[in-house]
Amino acid sequence: KKDRPSGGGYETGNNIIAEEEGYIKNLGPDPDAEGETLNAQVQQGSYSYTSPDGQIITVNYIADEKGFHPSGDHLPTPPPVSPEVQKGLDLIYAGIRAQQVINNKCIC
Repeated sequence: KKDRPSGGGYETGNNIIAEEEGYIKNLGPDPDAEGETLNAQVQQGSYSYTSPDGQIITVNYIADEKGFHPSGDHLPTPPPVSPEVQKGLDLIYAGIRAQQVINNKCIC
């Protein structure tokens, strides 16, 4: 759910262009406060500029309760996660979920 969006943008004389929108996102019921909801502020937008070699660089981004997440064709991409590492991550996450269930605070 988007609530009360706000935002704007600008363009400079040297061709830097930026646009951004912000809003409040409803995350659902607050497990620690009966009848209350959890909210997160979200900012999303983009900016672009011309690199010294003449390439137009564009970055799209979103910043929310999970952090800042930029994307752009010029950004490096991480290597794939190996099966061994994924198995370890799955075990860690399963342990976290089990502990949340035990503590009656599962967000899974």
